[in-house]
Amino acid sequence: MKSFLKFTKSITQNDHFNPIVRLLGAEEGIEITQYEVGKKSMFFLKPSLQPDTYEFYYIVKGSVSSQDKIYQQYDYYEAYNIDETVKLTALEDTVILYISTKAGEFKEAGEFNEELVSQLNAIQEKDHYTFEHCRRVKRLVLEIADALKLSGYEQKNLALAAYFHDIGKINISDTILNKPDKLTDEEYNLMKMHVSYSYDMIHDTLGKEVADIIITHHERLDGSGYPNGITDIPLLGRLLAVADSYDAMTSHRVYHSAMSHEDTITELLSLDHQYDISIVQILDKIKNHA
Repeated sequence: MKSFLKFTKSITQNDHFNPIVRLLGAEEGIEITQYEVGKKSMFFLKPSLQPDTYEFYYIVKGSVSSQDKIYQQYDYYEAYNIDETVKLTALEDTVILYISTKAGEFKEAGEFNEELVSQLNAIQEKDHYTFEHCRRVKRLVLEIADALKLSGYEQKNLALAAYFHDIGKINISDTILNKPDKLTDEEYNLMKMHVSYSYDMIHDTLGKEVADIIITHHERLDGSGYPNGITDIPLLGRLLAVADSYDAMTSHRVYHSAMSHEDTITELLSLDHQYDISIVQILDKIKNHA
């Protein structure tokens, strides 16, 4: 008869990345995993990789909100054959114990995490502004998505697209990224390539649906945008375009000073031939009630 006794020390966190997923134990298809989620961070419950998988989530400490309900320490939730993605938000630093009756979830999460971390580290080392810009844009798009009551699945893809929409800038020269003067036509054309670079990188790692949002974030309703000059822009692309432009306009860069919220909203509203005004108005309401 099989028998074992195991004592295992926890994994030491390194200085560069605080892992949010740790495999605590696995035996004959059952996995026990710990999730660490920082305050205000959002995470998603997705349909399981395998059918007929029972999943149990127990809040060890902290609290989360989902669909206007709050779950606190010692609360738990269960999932079985769910077919829609559910979004949760950590209201404070939170630790969740996760048990799955079938193996494979941790491996997917680990590989996914490793890929994200490598890409984020690359852009942070090259251009810290872009890294912080992407983080701010991710928060903005999710606030707007909440107001629009988008599905958890849409919000998950939108959050990933916002986080990585500028990842292609790692292929753009530093002299162009940080040039204090106006770019030449040649330099501007090179800068615009970052959208296609981002699309290619994300399509190969996070998939087509996320990449399709990214490829449209510099498109404009009148066809004046890039890289394809389209006018029929999907909602998530229009949403990302507004959040991206808003953050860029309200941030200080070497080539322009930060604009106030009021001036930025006024300018975006004046560009109703380029931006979805309904989204700009929602963003204005969110910021005024912040």
